[in-house]
Amino acid sequence: QGAVPRCHDRESLAAMTVSNRSDNAASLVRNSVALAVPKFSGYLFSFLSAPVVLAGLGLRQFGIWALTGALAQYGSLLDLGVGSSLARYIAAHHDDRRLCGEYLAIGWISLAVIAAVFGPAAVFGAPLLSHALGGISTPNMRIVLCASASLMCLSMATSIIAAWPI
Repeated sequence: QGAVPRCHDRESLAAMTVSNRSDNAASLVRNSVALAVPKFSGYLFSFLSAPVVLAGLGLRQFGIWALTGALAQYGSLLDLGVGSSLARYIAAHHDDRRLCGEYLAIGWISLAVIAAVFGPAAVFGAPLLSHALGGISTPNMRIVLCASASLMCLSMATSIIAAWPI
């Protein structure tokens, strides 16, 4: 009676296992779509808006605009995986709010360190980069670099905020 399950118990267990697998598969698909849609829509809108922005800004200003975005994208590589690590660890420990708070504090400290490095680098590195690239004045290069650093930090802040368990 206790150790040997009856036939209908085995069938129930098998049905529950299949049901859990299908729920997990549906959850995986739903979450994958939820993560992919914003990324692909961003690509689509960038692709569609490029001709409009190019026509409005002209080739030279469009190049500076593209440089700003490219620098922000390269800079976002320097978050060293903090955003994805936060999401992973918070998902694994979502029941423990204190531990989730500690993980988020590490994310905010990482953001502050990166901002403390790139903010001054944008301000003081502008003359060097302006001279190396040519065709853009130092004040304009400073604006481009500060905008790139801001975009990078805001992107990192978004990943930190998105990691918070709801």
